[in-house]
Amino acid sequence: MRNLLIVTTPGWLIDFWPTVSLIAITVVVVWIAVRVFPWQRHRTWMSRFFVITGAKVSMTITASSSSVASGQTCYVMSGTLTGQKVIQTDQSVVTTSGPVGIFYCNPQCYAEFFEPTTKFPGGSVYLEKVTRNCPTGFNSSGVQTLAAYAGPNIGKRGPASG
Repeated sequence: MRNLLIVTTPGWLIDFWPTVSLIAITVVVVWIAVRVFPWQRHRTWMSRFFVITGAKVSMTITASSSSVASGQTCYVMSGTLTGQKVIQTDQSVVTTSGPVGIFYCNPQCYAEFFEPTTKFPGGSVYLEKVTRNCPTGFNSSGVQTLAAYAGPNIGKRGPASG
C-alpha cells in the first residue's frame, strides 16, 4: 500500500506539507519573539542612525550619542575622516583626514556633509553648519567639526535612493 501511495502521489505534494509546517513554525516563533522582546531600544537606535542624512563620506564612526535639550533630541556622531575630498570656502578641494563630528537637532541647528550639485571632483562634499536656532543646553561649538563652507551657493544634492 505504501508503495502505491508514493508512486501515485505527485512529488510537489510530498514536499508541500513539510514546507507548510516549517513556515507555520517560523511564523509562530517570530510572533512570540515580537511579543517577548520589546523593539523600543531598536527603534531608538534606528532613529539615531537615520536622522543624520547628509552625503556619504569616508568616515569611521567612533562615537554616537543623543541628548535632550529644551525638549528636543540632538544627535551627535564623531569619527575619523579618511582621505575625504572637502570643498573649502574659496572653492578649492582639499583631501582631508582626521577627527570630525557632525550633529543634528532641528532644521535650524545642524552640521552635516552634503554633495554639491555643481561640478566638483567626484566624491567631493562640503560641510554645512547652521546654528540659528539651537536649543538651550546644546553646545554646538563643543562638537569638533571642520570649517563650514561659506562661499557662493553650490547646491545640495538630495539623498541617494536605493
